[in-house]
Amino acid sequence: MKIIETSVRRPVTIAMLVLAIVLLGYVSLTRLSIDLLPKMDLPYAVAITEYSGAGPEEVESTVTKPLEDVLSTVENLDAIYSQTLAGQSLIMMEFKYGTDMNFATLQMREKIDMVKGFLPDAVTDPMVVKADLSMMPIIQLGLSGGKNLKDLKDLAEDVIQPRLERQAGVASVSVTGGYTREIQILVNPVKMEAYGVGMSQVIQALQAENMNVASGSVTEGNKELFVRTMGQYQTLDDIKNVRIGLAGGQSIALKDLAEVKDGYAEQKTISRMNGEPCVTISIQKQSEANTVQVSRLVQKAMEELAEEIPENVQAVTVFDQAKFINESINNLSDHAIVGGLLAIIIVYLFLRSIRSTLIIGLALPISIIAIFTILYMGGLTLNMMSLGGLALGIGHLVDCSIVVLESIYRYRRDGY
Repeated sequence: MKIIETSVRRPVTIAMLVLAIVLLGYVSLTRLSIDLLPKMDLPYAVAITEYSGAGPEEVESTVTKPLEDVLSTVENLDAIYSQTLAGQSLIMMEFKYGTDMNFATLQMREKIDMVKGFLPDAVTDPMVVKADLSMMPIIQLGLSGGKNLKDLKDLAEDVIQPRLERQAGVASVSVTGGYTREIQILVNPVKMEAYGVGMSQVIQALQAENMNVASGSVTEGNKELFVRTMGQYQTLDDIKNVRIGLAGGQSIALKDLAEVKDGYAEQKTISRMNGEPCVTISIQKQSEANTVQVSRLVQKAMEELAEEIPENVQAVTVFDQAKFINESINNLSDHAIVGGLLAIIIVYLFLRSIRSTLIIGLALPISIIAIFTILYMGGLTLNMMSLGGLALGIGHLVDCSIVVLESIYRYRRDGY
C-alpha cells in the first residue's frame, strides 16, 4: 500500500522512473546479442583419434580400448559409447546435467595424457571436443567458375580465408572441396629390388634432406647474424635428385627408382553447388559473438574482396543463419505486436473506456521494454525462445492489467 500511496502522491517522480526504465530498456535492446537459440551447455563430449592405415580391429584393441578404460574414470560420467572405424576411433561421453563441461573436457585431456605414451606411434594426438551449438557454421559461401578447382581452392585459402578470419567475432574459417597439391612418388618395385633398396631407405632419405637447420651465429662488429642452412625442397627437381644410399658406399637418384610427379591428393570431401563442383567456405562464430553482426561483417568483407576475385569466379552465399534468425524474429515480433493490438481492441470493446484502454495499452510496451534490461544484465540473448515467451506473456499481462484496473476503479468508487 505504501508503494501505491507514494506513486499517487509523487506523479512526477514516478513518470521520471518510468522514463528511465524505458530508456534503459531501449539501450539494452540495442546491445542484446541476437541468436537463433539460447546458449545451452550440452553434457556431451567426444574424443576423436586418427590412426591412418589401421583396420577397425587394430584400432579398437590399440586405441579405443585403452582410451575407454581411462576415460571411464572421469567424474560425473553418465554413459560412454565408442565407435571404431578404419583409421579412426570415436569415443562419445554423456555427462550428468549441470556438469561444468569446461572442467569435464579438461579432465578428459588429463586422462588421455596418462596413456598417450602407450598408444602406437602412428596415432595422432586425441582431440577432445565438447558439444556446442555455436560450432555449427553460421555462413557458408560457394566458389564456382574459374579455370579449375585447384585455383579456386588456392583463392579461397590464400585470399578469402585470411581476410574473413580477421573479422570481429569470427572463430574459424574452413575450406572444403577442390584439389590439394601433392607431390607423388610412385616407386618401381622391380628397380627397388634390383638395387637392393627398401622403402624405409627412401623415406629416411627424403626426411633427412627436407629440413632447415640452425647453424649458429656470426658476430660482425656490433651485429650478431644468425646462420641457417636451408635444405627444404623448393622444386620438383630437388626431390627427383635426392640420393639414396646403396651397398658399397654408392648412391642413386630417386628419379631412377621412382616416378616423381606434381599431382593432387585424393579428395576426401566433395562440394557441389547447383550440381557443379565447387569450393565451400564455412564460417564459425565465437560463442559470445552476435550472429547477425558477424554475418554483416562477413558480407561486407566479401564486398570489399570483389575486386580481388577474378571476374569468372562467382562467390555465392549458400547459407546464412542470420537471414533465418532475422526472419524468425521478425515473424515473432509481428505476431506479438498484432496480438497486443488485438488485446487492446478487445479491452476497449468490453470496457468501453478510452482512458482504461490507454492505461493498458501503455502498460504493455513499458513492461516489455523493461524486460530487455533484465535480459541484457543477465547475459541472455534475444532468440526464438525468449521472444516466444514475450509473445505468450502479453496475454497474461493483459489479464493482470484488467484485474489491477478493475481494482483501481473499485477503490475510486469507494471514495479512496
